[in-house]
Amino acid sequence: MAANLQWTHDPATVSGTYLNTIIKPAFNQWNGISSKVKVTYTTGTSNLRVLISSSVNDTAGETIPYCSNGQGYNNCAVLNQGYVWTAARIFGYDTAMNGAGYTQTNKTKLYAHEMGHALAMNEVYANVNAVMIQGKMAIGVQQYDKDNLKLRWGN
Repeated sequence: MAANLQWTHDPATVSGTYLNTIIKPAFNQWNGISSKVKVTYTTGTSNLRVLISSSVNDTAGETIPYCSNGQGYNNCAVLNQGYVWTAARIFGYDTAMNGAGYTQTNKTKLYAHEMGHALAMNEVYANVNAVMIQGKMAIGVQQYDKDNLKLRWGN
């Protein structure tokens, strides 16, 4: 079982600077942890797409899987082996992040967290330092996240 996710961005909402300084570094944090996991960027089309949008509430980001019933993006998923979403949109709500005082480091953490969901990682509800703690301002993927990724996917 492997998680080899190829992703792209929406050039209408994500600038090249934002892509290269925040999103790519965030997603690349998941590489090199397990030989079974690879997250790569493509300039072509991909079922995993990153967008920046204005939030409708105070949510800073979310990963929304594509519905297998063909109704578009919603709270359902097209699942692959190990419950990887084969199609999803990762949203960063920059207005909410800016309003909450997110730094570039905080934004990078948020995107690393959302890619964690695309890799079938769940929220962590423990008193640990982990990028998968919802709302926690950890700086990137931590040892706890790495250990959980290896548990899910193997070395």
